[in-house]
Amino acid sequence: MNKTVIALAIGATLAAPVASADVELLGKAVVLYGKLHGSADYYDRGSETGAIPEPTGVEMTSNASRIGFKGDKELASGVKGTWMFESEIDISGESGTLAARDRYAGVGGVWGSIVLGIHDTPLKSIGGNYTLFGDTVGDYRSILGQVSSNDNQFNQRAKSMAMYQLKVVGLSAALMYSPDFEDVNDPDTGTSGIKNKLVGAGLGYKIGGFEIGAAYEQQENIDNTAGKDASGVRVGVKYKIAGLQVGGVIESLKDDGYGVRIARNAYAAHVAYTIAGFTVGGQYMKAMESDLAAGSDGADQYTVGVSYSFDKKLQVYLAYATLENDTNGSFQLARSGHGQAFAPTQAGEKVTATSLGVVYNF
Repeated sequence: MNKTVIALAIGATLAAPVASADVELLGKAVVLYGKLHGSADYYDRGSETGAIPEPTGVEMTSNASRIGFKGDKELASGVKGTWMFESEIDISGESGTLAARDRYAGVGGVWGSIVLGIHDTPLKSIGGNYTLFGDTVGDYRSILGQVSSNDNQFNQRAKSMAMYQLKVVGLSAALMYSPDFEDVNDPDTGTSGIKNKLVGAGLGYKIGGFEIGAAYEQQENIDNTAGKDASGVRVGVKYKIAGLQVGGVIESLKDDGYGVRIARNAYAAHVAYTIAGFTVGGQYMKAMESDLAAGSDGADQYTVGVSYSFDKKLQVYLAYATLENDTNGSFQLARSGHGQAFAPTQAGEKVTATSLGVVYNF
């Protein structure tokens, strides 16, 4: 599993892979790995309201910290078994649960691999691979995949899924299907008979420092509501030369019964430069207006930061992010991945956060 350095500021995931710090317990058959990521955040959620008289404050957060086990086992005739069991942990102590991250079992060979379990969708993977500041206050999920009313609908880790993957000579492809992708405890065999299905597909190509990827996703009967459907498309690109990286993502979400606030376009663009262990950079993201009749429900997000890598295991960072909602927009800063989302006190408010963090990979 490729881990990435906190690319530029705010911690966790730049877009440059970090060498694995995996610990082999039983050879390649059982491997232990993990990431501990904590930060101190000063936030401002906008104007005071009757319900929120103190919109500013400090949070100590655990940001998608995790521990996992994985393995590969070579079998006869070029077939191998593959598996992963990864859990999110909270180093702040606010939660004692081990939330499910990617967990699956499957088989593979020169023809690709087939796995069953829970896994990021191809659409979500495009968002993470072609943006900066993953799991920090500048995470892409504040804008991409979001509904202007604040629903985080198109950044799924699909449950009950089957996925086929192929990687060969710079080319990668994925096809995913789930008959019950959401948290709602109502499987196909339930009394309602409503199936919340997900179909996703992704394609990528990499040559030298250039990389491009695209993904499509369709969701049906969202929240187990018949006819509440929607779909999304993302295309990402990035280019690295020496210590410089530039890249971005474009996204289009379509409504087919979900609700007009989901139907809109968005994009992200970033630049980062690394020298002598330091990475500096910035990212801009924009959500355009949705099909909401009143309009004015988009948002703009700006993030800048700097990180320093002591080695391939330990990084520290400082980052600043600001999210400016249009009049009818209610997008949250650090909506997912980061340990705390910062919602505006009301529609149209600007949200800001400054974060000092540390990431340790093992």
